[in-house]
Amino acid sequence: MSAAPDYLAPVSGWRVWRIDESGPEARLASVVRPAAWPAGQAMIAACPWVGFAHPPPGTGCRCGIHATRDAEEAAFHAEVPSRRRDPLAIGLVALWGEVVEAERGWRAARAYPETLYAVLRDESERERFAGLAWDLTAYGVPAGVLDCTRRGVLEALLATAPAARRRRPVPEPVPLAA
Repeated sequence: MSAAPDYLAPVSGWRVWRIDESGPEARLASVVRPAAWPAGQAMIAACPWVGFAHPPPGTGCRCGIHATRDAEEAAFHAEVPSRRRDPLAIGLVALWGEVVEAERGWRAARAYPETLYAVLRDESERERFAGLAWDLTAYGVPAGVLDCTRRGVLEALLATAPAARRRRPVPEPVPLAA
């Protein structure tokens, strides 16, 4: 793992979110922690472990906002059996601020969605998921329904999203001018 300075542009990675339907409109939430992703403003990482006083992503810690380098890894996380009962979204996320490279992706201080797909697994839920995708347009990014009724998440993503066909290379750091 290595830390990088602020990049000139955000790093793009793949991510899975839970779709939280508890409010008047559906919003993104972490699949691991009880963290809601605000619409219209950056998600700012916080270290959830008590006793660690450091800004995320900390060296030697797992904190930060996680994203994978390629769609295959994100699809794997969307297919975890315990997550299949929750409505999920998958898509690209922009990461910036301090970014720490890991084996399969990155951890970052700040993030915001770039594209979102509500993962449809049951044909009878199509209208509901169209509504969820509509709610996700509040993030101001392209949002739609990823039809996974007859195929897995990765296969559907590869058929729908051109960006899913490319591995995300590790960007060369371009330090900002002081």
